[in-house]
Amino acid sequence: MFVPLLALAVLAAVGVDALSREPSPAVRRASRAVAAFLSLVVLVAAANLAWLAAGAPRFREVLQLLGRSRMLALWFTGRHEQLVEGFGAMAPVLAAHYVAPFLALAVGSLIVVASARRFGRALPIVAGALIAVDLLHFGDGHNPAIPAGQAYPDTARVEQLRRTAGDGRVLVLDWGLPANVATHYGLDDILGYDAIGRARVERLLRHAGPFPAGPMHWPVALFDRFESPVLDALSVRAVASVRPLPVTSLRPVVSEEGFHLYANPGALPRAFVPARVISVPDLESAEREGGDAARDPAGVAVVESPVPLAGGAGRVTWRRPAPGRIELEARMERAGVVVISEAFDPGWRASLDGARAPVYPADLALMAVPVPTGEHRVVLSYRPRSWPFALLLSAVGVLVVIALLVRRRPQNTT
Repeated sequence: MFVPLLALAVLAAVGVDALSREPSPAVRRASRAVAAFLSLVVLVAAANLAWLAAGAPRFREVLQLLGRSRMLALWFTGRHEQLVEGFGAMAPVLAAHYVAPFLALAVGSLIVVASARRFGRALPIVAGALIAVDLLHFGDGHNPAIPAGQAYPDTARVEQLRRTAGDGRVLVLDWGLPANVATHYGLDDILGYDAIGRARVERLLRHAGPFPAGPMHWPVALFDRFESPVLDALSVRAVASVRPLPVTSLRPVVSEEGFHLYANPGALPRAFVPARVISVPDLESAEREGGDAARDPAGVAVVESPVPLAGGAGRVTWRRPAPGRIELEARMERAGVVVISEAFDPGWRASLDGARAPVYPADLALMAVPVPTGEHRVVLSYRPRSWPFALLLSAVGVLVVIALLVRRRPQNTT
């Protein structure tokens, strides 16, 4: 999708540049044809906007007419009745969030095509300013789509799942809750494809049992070991499925047609202190020693550390004010490591009472921070090493664009 859109944008930029110069007869004819087409688009969009804003009168007849079209017959199959029932309520939403922005875009395009020569050298600057305003508006929270409450409505089952999970994670089997949908609902599902350090997460999940053969993302998407201690390590407090599960340690919460919800009483908190630590030099060594940690994550942690670490004792409170920030309050009765149930990545940075602290991989996919005896504050922030370089590239790109917009055009001396 992005490649043809980029190609269209480049062609449009070339065309606008040609219109802003002294056009040839062929360019003038093409611009008149484009202006006529855009005028028709504006009229149709304006009429559509007025119809939708008025509540889409006689929309049933319109949908039935469209349903008889061969071109749209496949799209309408199985949806016609739902569209007829819901379109009246959706009409104002479509008008405000789809048709009105499209009409504004069509009118702006018509103005540019009709007045390109008058804009002259200012045309790229005007276009750049409009794009910047649009991006800032979008970044400030405006999303030209239907309201989130209609795309992903809150339901009793979602609320039951959220209440059972509490501050822990969820496991929704059988593709019942795709990754991005879980993110919208604020549910931290261990399945999906957006995890940081996915290769390590896969290694940890494989300790719960065998998986189907296939690409790397399959184990993360098809994980179905719903009673493994690995779920305890990942702080999975709720398991849901469209089918009843043969459980022994999980506690049934809801059992109804198409929705079966279970609580996991053995789930560990998001941050905990293991009683014993096995220090290993690298990932392969952790893989060999990972069986003990997978069977008893609360008692044993395998930490990839260059120095020996010992198990400790204490209590930890966990808080996450932002996706890239984790705050811990640790009361350590005995010095040890705090294991954080979050996917390890070299981009995580830790501070202990304001001073820099090391972050080690733990239990293949999690994180560990050494903490001494006493009360301490641990803060983890996600700041990958490439972040300053990315900011520098962005700044250079902005400066280059500004330079291209304000540079003088070569004068035609012939």
